[in-house]
Amino acid sequence: MKLIFGLVLGIMLMAFTFGGDSFTIHLNNKQVIEHYVHSKKETPTLQLSSDEKGSLTVFYSECGKIGNSRTILLKDNQQNTLKTWKYADALVDHKPMEISVSELQTHLRKEKALNLVYQSREVKKETLLVTITAKKNVLTKN
Repeated sequence: MKLIFGLVLGIMLMAFTFGGDSFTIHLNNKQVIEHYVHSKKETPTLQLSSDEKGSLTVFYSECGKIGNSRTILLKDNQQNTLKTWKYADALVDHKPMEISVSELQTHLRKEKALNLVYQSREVKKETLLVTITAKKNVLTKN
C-alpha cells in the first residue's frame, strides 16, 4: 500500500512544474516589473517619458540560478537587433544587467516600440522581457 501511495504521489508531483525563470526590472533602483516567464501573463510593457534619465537594470533568474554568458538584445518590431549588451558571469553575487536609459531614449526617437530580449548559455532561445514605448504626453485642462 505504501509503495502504491508513493508511486501515485511521485507521478502527481512530476505533473507540476516547480520554479521556472523569472525576472525583475528596475528603473533607477525602483522595481517596475516582476514577471514569471512561463506564466500565462502577457509580456510586460514599460513606458518611458522623454525626460527620463538614469539606468534600467534587469535581474534574471534561471530557476534560481544566475546564467552564464548573459546577453540582452534591443530589437525593433521587425526583430532587427539594434544593440547588444554582454555581461560578465556573476561568480558570487547576482550582478544586475544595467542599461543606460539615454541609450534607450535614442532608439525610441526612431522606433515606436523597442523589445528587450534575454539570452544566455543556458537559455539559448531568446526570451522577450519587456516592450518599451514612449510615454504619451497627456494634455490636461486647467
